Amino acid sequence: MGKIEGLELGADDFLVKPFDAAELSARVKSMLRLKALQDTLVQRNRELEVKQQELLALSRTDPLTGLFNRRYFEERLALEFARAQRYHAPLSCLMLDVDHFKVINDSYGHAFGDRVLREIAKVANQALRDVDLLARYGGEELIALLPETGPKQAVRVGERIRLAIASLRFEQPAPSAQGKLVHCTVSIGVASSTIPRIQSPEALLRAADNSLYAAKWSGKNSVRQCEG
Repeated sequence: MGKIEGLELGADDFLVKPFDAAELSARVKSMLRLKALQDTLVQRNRELEVKQQELLALSRTDPLTGLFNRRYFEERLALEFARAQRYHAPLSCLMLDVDHFKVINDSYGHAFGDRVLREIAKVANQALRDVDLLARYGGEELIALLPETGPKQAVRVGERIRLAIASLRFEQPAPSAQGKLVHCTVSIGVASSTIPRIQSPEALLRAADNSLYAAKWSGKNSVRQCEG
């Protein structure tokens, strides 16, 4: 086999017989250095990919609750709404707002309010499926996107979340108030893409927001559905 044929078949180097032992040793060391450099580059590329994934996750995550943030929610909403329209599948949206949250903050401090929000986010997330998406929409508002879910199912999910949150109890932070418990409730607005007038992601959000307002207006701690 000739030199050119050997290189074309994939050889990285060659020695012509009879070969010199010192030259062989030098070439082996050179190949080992190249292999070590290649391994280092592969490892650094893997580390870079991990860092990029971590940065992507951070850009999508609300730092307080660990939920997705509003920006990522709106990106997913556009995709899920287009998919629902394409396949004629239902898509529902739940908008949640913590009742009297300002009173909680003013009475017990922002650190306590943050704790309440984190626990509410955890409980709400546990009530959803893996395919659902829950995000912090802003302040004390959370928002959920439920693919393949019609209005009746969405209301049931909303009620499940509402009851789970209403059962939460938090011990007051003040030392003098040890043993006294604080409870909180949420109001939930529900809207579904099956309503004929909802023809865009923005319209779905407005309908959920209007339903949330209706839940607040009716006395809070309730679930209200957007009517067709």
